[in-house]
Amino acid sequence: MQVFNQVFDSAQMHAQAARKGVTILEVRPAKSQQLDVVLAKTENNEYVTWIYVFGRFHAGNYFGNNIQAASTDYMERT
Repeated sequence: MQVFNQVFDSAQMHAQAARKGVTILEVRPAKSQQLDVVLAKTENNEYVTWIYVFGRFHAGNYFGNNIQAASTDYMERT
């Protein structure tokens, strides 16, 4: 798993995640190129996928400690 991809708004994204107690593991642009898909891990060791657009995280899917399910969702989100 790649730790970080270049995204337009990376510093703001990482700062916002840190305030939520979340570590971003991977980010990739969606096919539309207008938003980013995020795979992250919470301070409770739970995995989450989010859509990041307009400087905010949206549409979170939480997977407990199941990295396989989170990774699959991350790859399928467009």
